[in-house]
Amino acid sequence: MRKALLWLISGLEALLMRLRAEIARAEESSRNVVQAVRENDWRQGDVLPSAARHVISPFVSAPFPPDAWVIVLTQSCDLVHNNLAAEPSAEVIVASPITDEDKEVRHLRNPRRLQIEGAQDQNSVLLDLRITQRHSIPKWVLAGHEPDGDRMIPEGDLRTLVQWVAARYDRRAFPDAFMDRLKPVDKNLQKAWKRMRAVTCIYLSISSYEELPEESPYRVALIAAMTSEDFESADLRGQMEVQLGRVTAAMDDCGGIEIERAELRPEGEISLEELRLFGRWYLDTYSDRDEQHRAPPGNSE
Repeated sequence: MRKALLWLISGLEALLMRLRAEIARAEESSRNVVQAVRENDWRQGDVLPSAARHVISPFVSAPFPPDAWVIVLTQSCDLVHNNLAAEPSAEVIVASPITDEDKEVRHLRNPRRLQIEGAQDQNSVLLDLRITQRHSIPKWVLAGHEPDGDRMIPEGDLRTLVQWVAARYDRRAFPDAFMDRLKPVDKNLQKAWKRMRAVTCIYLSISSYEELPEESPYRVALIAAMTSEDFESADLRGQMEVQLGRVTAAMDDCGGIEIERAELRPEGEISLEELRLFGRWYLDTYSDRDEQHRAPPGNSE
């Protein structure tokens, strides 16, 4: 009995030593991955090289075209976090180079589709992105490759991309009752929105975010923003004021909605306090139209 117990203890000690050795190797491997990611100098906004295409394919749910850009979304500090178990992967988004600009999806105007500028060999490249084309890849992919040295996302466009992705989770949700009251004028709103090419965004504040009964109106305030440069153009500003007037007129035609004020301003004159009180308004939020036909070749919603 004693021999059997000693044999069992010896076996357990050997198993414990092997486990410790495996843990040590895993920890060393993790340190090596983190160190390699640091040495390769990966940052948010970097583009994966073409050589990594075959490596990331198993982690991407749909095929992407050969000329696609795979852009790192994960924040730079999280990319080089020293605990691989806590931050084992990086989020990327697939972008398709295109030639035709669609102003309706520029400047964060659309919550599901975006166009930004990339730079390749010092030449500008128009990129089309879909919010559904985000994927998670293990960090060892980054450890095995350096960022593409010929392709990059300029800082301003990177900020736009990050804000667009963040808006997927933090944009204001308006009451169903409010959105239902807007549906009868959907086409008029969309028509005006398409003509507001110089308006970068519209902020909306309503008197209540509760589901109000029909006899209780939603009182609305609107702020339409333009870049400071565009706002200085009296002609362009006048055109946008006309279109903003059409938006407010359409909303006034809805039963149960009252426009209290509507302003056109340069982006620099919108305060942080107003951004807390107003929610960004995407005019296609309530639209049921299918945008599938507008997808660029090789990329689907």
